[in-house]
Amino acid sequence: MISYNLIEIVETIAIGMTLVFFISPIKMMISLYYTKDTKTTPFLLYIFTTFTCLTTSVYGIQIHAPPIWVTNIIGGVLFVMFLAISIYYCSFTNKQKLALILSLYIYVILHCYISFKFISKENNGLISMISNTVNNFAPMHQIYLTYVHDDISYIDIWVTSGLIISNYAWGHYAVLINMNMYILLPSIFGVFVALMQFILWFIFNRNTALKEESEGVGGLAVLGVHGGAGVAVIAGGVKKDKHSYHNLSIHDLDSDDTQAEIKMNI
Repeated sequence: MISYNLIEIVETIAIGMTLVFFISPIKMMISLYYTKDTKTTPFLLYIFTTFTCLTTSVYGIQIHAPPIWVTNIIGGVLFVMFLAISIYYCSFTNKQKLALILSLYIYVILHCYISFKFISKENNGLISMISNTVNNFAPMHQIYLTYVHDDISYIDIWVTSGLIISNYAWGHYAVLINMNMYILLPSIFGVFVALMQFILWFIFNRNTALKEESEGVGGLAVLGVHGGAGVAVIAGGVKKDKHSYHNLSIHDLDSDDTQAEIKMNI
């Protein structure tokens, strides 16, 4: 018999990590408040995540799994709110904004009603499995960008670590509740994609460190110029990768001074 303490621990980890991801767009909402610019707002991602949360919450209620429906109801509410805020800052007329926001809320009501009334829990589970798998496929874009641009800044290692923990917890939870494949399969895929990100980040981070060590050595170059005037060319350890920068400070001296000092921090 499975210990209820183990189930509760796994549930807590799964819910906690998922809610962290659900509230992550708040940073973008704050930026939107100041910039009033929706060009970078991922509307399609918000819409699809809303759909996924609604379907999964209905499925969670149908199989009597509170961790699933509670988490996804919260996620659905948050992403509907994110969509409404984003629509508000779009360059539409007030009537158009109102119509879009009302349509959004009508869609939420219809989606839940149709899912409960006309779709079986098996079909809801299948739809939820497919949509969650597609959502877990999203990090593949960051993997592609990292590989093409040879730049690990596209991968947030903390988010990646969270994805691994979250998907593993949901997968473990699926095993504990009689091997629910509709939850287990997307979780396995999510762990796999997140591990790919983590491995790619480790490889590129290591290669970048070795490249910087071989191509550039930080240092301080000092040149004394006598006679009150002169031209100096400083050659030293210059890092050649795109992340490097040069901080040049020149101490100007009057004509009466005997020495000018030029410092370059590399």
